[in-house]
Amino acid sequence: MLEDNLNKSDEECIEILNFIFRDSLNLFQKLAPNGWISSEYFRFLHPTPEMQYQEHKRITENINSFFKNENGKEEKD
Repeated sequence: MLEDNLNKSDEECIEILNFIFRDSLNLFQKLAPNGWISSEYFRFLHPTPEMQYQEHKRITENINSFFKNENGKEEKD
């Protein structure tokens, strides 16, 4: 019975996607009334290379801090 629920026809899949995204155009117009590139949310999904580098640097420093002791020295096994 579970397998019957997982195997949907193309038409059923389209119907489900249409239901999920039925208000997507309205949402897009509210989020980006002057276009996506002009939106304040654009950089959230499309960071600049400099932003990506800074994020990578922060993550690397945070991960490395897990392997350092209280004196700032790297712990060895």
